[in-house]
Formats: sequence, structure tokens, C-alpha cells
Amino acid sequence: MPKFWAGYKKCNELQSTYAALRGKEYQLSSQGGVWSTTFVINSDGTFSGEYYDYDALATGENYPHGTLYESSFSGEFSGMKKVDEYTYSIGIKNISYQKTVGTEEVLDQELHVNCEAYGLTGADKLIVYIPGTPVERLPENVRKQCDESMLNDDGSVLQVYMLHNEELGVVFRERRVPSFGYSI
Repeated sequence: MPKFWAGYKKCNELQSTYAALRGKEYQLSSQGGVWSTTFVINSDGTFSGEYYDYDALATGENYPHGTLYESSFSGEFSGMKKVDEYTYSIGIKNISYQKTVGTEEVLDQELHVNCEAYGLTGADKLIVYIPGTPVERLPENVRKQCDESMLNDDGSVLQVYMLHNEELGVVFRERRVPSFGYSI
């Protein structure tokens, strides 16, 4: 076997893993949908997304309609490593923002504050759990963030990708459109 084969195989495995994550939308949000961080991963490990958090009670003289904390961002993951048959670790190489973090402006009587994307900033890596992961192998705080739409019929196996920020204890879930058992 040629010397380069191990490096080629590793590179191919990483590309196929990013390819498996690509095109899917990942979301971290509040139960009521008041705030959300959502992003999409490309097959090369780059990503882009948006963050928003609306506070109707944070008003002022020039912004009686509240405050919207928001950002559009892009970045790159790096150093994907296979932890075990169900788990990968991906480093967060960089994140950049479309508008300067900390700047603000009033639009339509609403204060818009440009800020960092909650759940991604301040972390060095994310842990990726793949579909087929037995629920019993997930950390307890990740299990608690699972709902029945993410699991198989008996609730024992993960059906979607989950990206876990261990430092914050939060999970980005692969968003899927609910199935209602009929087709058009």
C-alpha cells in the first residue's frame, strides 16, 4: 500500500463527513422561538447563518417597538476528528460577521443591535452526533434536548444530526420539516 494512502483515506473520510452535514439547516433556539441561531454547512466545512433575539420590552424614546439583536455570519470548521462510530469533533476555525459587532441603528422605531451568534462564539469545537446514535450514548444534557421528532419510533436511536457545544451545554439540531403521514 502506498505511503500516501492513509492521508488520502483520512482526507476522503473528512470530505464525506462534511458532505453528509452539508445543505442541512442546524438550529439552536428558544422553546417559544424568541431567539434563534441557524446555519448551513457546506461540503468544504465552511458555514453561514443568522442569529436573532427580539426583546419587545427593551424600548427607548427613539425605538418604542423594542430591540432586535441580530447578525449574519459566515465561518469555517476545521480539524474534524472521528471520536467513535457515532461521534465526530469539529473545530471552529473562524467566524466573521457581515456588520461590525456592537454597532446599532434604529430602523422603523426598532433598535437593531449587531452582535455575536449565540452558541457558536466562545467555543473552540462542536461535537457531532450522527443519525443512528443510540440515545443511551448521548450525554444527559443532550438527551434532555431531544424531542420525539429527532428519534426513532421507540425513542432509542437518534434520527438527525446534532451539533453539541459542550462549553455552553447547548445543541444545534438538524431542522426537518415534520411529516404528517400524507403526500400531495
